[in-house]
Amino acid sequence: MAATGSETRWAAAAGALLEAADRAAGEKATHAHVATEEGEVFAVRSAGLSMVAVTGRFTLASLVFADMRAALRQAQSRPARPISEAA
Repeated sequence: MAATGSETRWAAAAGALLEAADRAAGEKATHAHVATEEGEVFAVRSAGLSMVAVTGRFTLASLVFADMRAALRQAQSRPARPISEAA
């Protein structure tokens, strides 16, 4: 679920990013990092879950990836709840 903005809009953009990363890798990408003059985007996949984060410029990529992987591990260890309860 998107932290801000439209969940549908974020899901479509995240899906497009992951599809592009898959095409570039020639297989299902486990992570991706794209940097522009405007900011950076990070994507991580693990055990059926995906996470995409957008940051400002000059973010320490290794720290962002480590935090994202830790968050996915934590999410994997918790039972799933309906979105209405997660908010």
